[in-house]
Amino acid sequence: MITVRLAKVSDAQRINELNENEFGYKYPLDKTKERLEYILTKESDRIFVVTVDDYVAGYVHACNYEGTYFDANTKP
Repeated sequence: MITVRLAKVSDAQRINELNENEFGYKYPLDKTKERLEYILTKESDRIFVVTVDDYVAGYVHACNYEGTYFDANTKP
């Protein structure tokens, strides 16, 4: 079964593996866990993981950002 859910700190190892193996970003696991813990506390960020039979197969990090084509705090 494929599901999408909010990331948890316990997903840090698999996210670290994806970052290294799929994207080429070598970063220590303990630092990935620290960063994930911090990001999960932010109102402006969300990390979603895609699981296949409870195995984290991918993730996406969504966050608010300022653009050059709309005013702050408004929809484009």
